[in-house]
Amino acid sequence: QNDFSNIEKFQWESLVNLPNLNNGLHTFSVRFTDDSGRWSPVQSHFFVNDRNFGIYKVSKFEYWTDTNTASKIQNDFSKVEKFQWENLVNLPNLNDGLHTFSVRFADDSGRWSPVQSHFFVKDRSNSNIVTNNSIVGYRIWFDNEKDFFPFNAHTATNSIAQINDSISVGYLPMGKHNINFQFKDLNGTWSTVLSDSIEQMDKPIFNFTATIREILVNNTVKFSPSTLHFIDSIAWSFGDGHSEVSYEPTHQFTSIGQYDVVATVWHRNATEGILYEKTKYITVTNANGLAKISSFGIKLYPIPFDNYLTVETELVTIKSIKLLLPNGKLIKEQKCNNTNVNKINVDDIPKGLYIIEIETDKGFVTTKALKN
Repeated sequence: QNDFSNIEKFQWESLVNLPNLNNGLHTFSVRFTDDSGRWSPVQSHFFVNDRNFGIYKVSKFEYWTDTNTASKIQNDFSKVEKFQWENLVNLPNLNDGLHTFSVRFADDSGRWSPVQSHFFVKDRSNSNIVTNNSIVGYRIWFDNEKDFFPFNAHTATNSIAQINDSISVGYLPMGKHNINFQFKDLNGTWSTVLSDSIEQMDKPIFNFTATIREILVNNTVKFSPSTLHFIDSIAWSFGDGHSEVSYEPTHQFTSIGQYDVVATVWHRNATEGILYEKTKYITVTNANGLAKISSFGIKLYPIPFDNYLTVETELVTIKSIKLLLPNGKLIKEQKCNNTNVNKINVDDIPKGLYIIEIETDKGFVTTKALKN
């Protein structure tokens, strides 16, 4: 095992202890690890050890297109650092269609490597054929979400693109994902897709907004998520006892109060939803605003209440009384027939904090009270 931090180029040939190997066919195997300790798949290379020969360098190569081996061209490789086969193809002399580019290499001893061939397509309709190619842009995406990141222009004058390592993974669901890279050249041609794998360990980022947060009773609010990437469905709870499964729901609030809104997000291939809650997110008022209970001369007693709750008023008459949980769920309702004193039996509801919504002949008022 070797430290790879200070090595720019990995040359496996220099690591093989040839004198200790017998003549014949051998394999060299290697795998790599990143900073997190994750290992790559094993890569293996076949090679032949022959003590009758020394170690030689590649000195020349020859290439041809299609099956025209009689027209192959041979070049000296001693002064060439990078081999770019695209620059060697004589495109103007080729017909439109599918072609092959073949090349083989020779070392100082005169031994030739096996032939390597590449398929490519010639298309005369593309008039912007260049020989000194370079990268003009790239795109990145996770899994199958090709529109997750926009196209990134690249203005460097060489064929190397520096990609920022700080690519946001905040919206990714927890688990393993593929990250894909693709590069665009001067011809407008996209490269083959390069892929790697990453693992998201944290809860994904999610948020939602409302078109308006304070409305009059019986008006509607539209809710919108911050992203739909990697999301299969969203279940909304509006705090008033109603719910809906939709990406962007529009909901009507028919009672005065303050409502907690919960979005339960189901990500693709997830086994359970993730809850995102905003407390007291929507405020619903009457035409005069959310009235204070004292302005109607209403009294509630005892506070905290036990088995009974009495609601008494001097200035208005009461039509109904509702007890709701803080999330808006209705627990108990009593019609009051426009009376001034009403005693509600609340022995059958659990202890806790309740929203008391009182409908009077002058409008709605709300308050909160605790049951012991």
